[in-house]
Amino acid sequence: MSGGRTLLFLEDDKDLQSLVCTLLREKGYRVESARSAPEALAVLAKVPVDAAIVDGLLPGMTGADFIRELRKTEPALPVLFASAFWKDLKSHELLTRQLGVARIIHKPYRPEELLVWVDQLFAPVTPPPPPREAFEETEVVGDDLAASLAALNAEYGARLREKVSGLEALLGRVRA
Repeated sequence: MSGGRTLLFLEDDKDLQSLVCTLLREKGYRVESARSAPEALAVLAKVPVDAAIVDGLLPGMTGADFIRELRKTEPALPVLFASAFWKDLKSHELLTRQLGVARIIHKPYRPEELLVWVDQLFAPVTPPPPPREAFEETEVVGDDLAASLAALNAEYGARLREKVSGLEALLGRVRA
C-alpha cells in the first residue's frame, strides 16, 4: 500500500523512532526522521513528504504547535498526531479539527497499529464528519486545550531540567 510514499516521522524517543522507521521502511515507505521541531522543519525544506507522524510532546515545542506551524506551508498534508494526553472524546475531536489531523494516536501504541493507520492515510475513503456536539463550546474548550498544552509544556520542561541536573551531578561524581 505504500506506493513509495515518503513520510516524516517526528519523534524524540530515539528507540521508538528507530523501531517505527524500520517497520515503515520494511513496508516500502521512505522515511525522513527528526527528533525535534526545528530538525523536522529543516527536513521539510529539503524533502517533499506525503504525510507526517508527529509526537505530541517534543523538546522546545509541543507537537500541536509544530502542526500549527506546518499548516502555514502544508495545509493539506495528512498528519497522524501521537499523544498520551488527549484521550477524552470531546477534546480529541476538537483537537483533530483544530489541527487538521487525520487521526490522533493514543500512546502507547503498537507499531503494527501505526502501520495500519499510515496505510489508511492513503486509502481512498472519506471519513464521516465528527458529531455536531463536538463543536459546541469550541472557544471555551479551545482555551482549555491551549492552557492544558502550556501547563504540560511547563511541567515537562521542569522535569527535564531536574533530570539534566541529576545527570550532570552524576557525571561530575563519575569524573571526580
